Amino acid sequence: MKKYILSFVFAFITVCCLAQASKYGKVNLSHITDRVQENIKDFTGTVVVEKYDFTEKFGEPKVGGKKESRTFTLDKHGFYTMNDGNIYENEYLTDGRISVVKILDSTTKVLQQMIKFQYALTGEENAGVLRIEYDKSGDRGMVTHWLENVKHKHSPKYGEVYQKLNAAGQPIHEEIDFMNIESATQYNSYNVPTAEAIDGFGGVVMEYKYYKYDSKGNWTERFVYKNGSPDRFEKRIFMTQEEMEAEQERARQEELERNRIAEQKRIEAFQLRQSLMENFLSAIDEYNTQTINNKIEPTSIYISGATRTPIKSSISNVIDILQKEIIPSALNNKYVTAKYGSCAKVRG
Repeated sequence: MKKYILSFVFAFITVCCLAQASKYGKVNLSHITDRVQENIKDFTGTVVVEKYDFTEKFGEPKVGGKKESRTFTLDKHGFYTMNDGNIYENEYLTDGRISVVKILDSTTKVLQQMIKFQYALTGEENAGVLRIEYDKSGDRGMVTHWLENVKHKHSPKYGEVYQKLNAAGQPIHEEIDFMNIESATQYNSYNVPTAEAIDGFGGVVMEYKYYKYDSKGNWTERFVYKNGSPDRFEKRIFMTQEEMEAEQERARQEELERNRIAEQKRIEAFQLRQSLMENFLSAIDEYNTQTINNKIEPTSIYISGATRTPIKSSISNVIDILQKEIIPSALNNKYVTAKYGSCAKVRG
């Protein structure tokens, strides 16, 4: 029964989406961007996408712990310059169309993948855009088609993806032939997706409920449901170049302050240890003086202010306590000063 319901939902969403698509003909090249694919309007800068668990209790959503996050940066043309830890080096044609994308590992700067775009002239059969992926060895991979008249070419070796777009350039219908997957996406008046039906993996329907938007109409918070059950809560944080630089400077200043405090504690611990050592040596000198002059052995050596039983007169015991208890405590905090005082003396 569930399978039939999902099939009906998929068919309904597909019909609605294709009805939208039938109004439009030619592929708008300005729509073939990462910015549009990410469902973002009029923004250049960095975006952080955070995903959280969430549940519902009495119909009210309750957000849980963070599951994962992804950060990407868009240039003025709407393409990635950084995405999920990789650097994107983009090459553009003289008319501003993107030509080549080189994806590099941000740490090693080694090429991970290359993407090339091919453009067919308007009026030609299957006029539109091809996005062809290559791995780091140069072998051809998946091809994405944005075409006026979709004519499928089965390519099990590479994998062919066919997308139909709405007037805003957003994908409303997609087919991935080598995985035998078909999906359709429905949008609201803000041009953000409200539902997505995936005819594959046993049939999946994703539903999106939006709670917050920014001034440009970009969603910033939404709840995602999978087949009617809570799946995840998503938050998007938008930062311009200036805001990103300010955030990086704030983080740098916080790191400097943490380092300054750590260094100050290190200096204080060193000074306290030196003071304890000096008091200890002074006590040893007095111990030796009393032993020689009075020809008697003191019964104990202690540090004034101590609240513990005085240390026994054995020098080895004093050294043992100094090394195992007093100095390690001094390295962490001033507890030892309050407990033992700061002046070593000998009691006869």
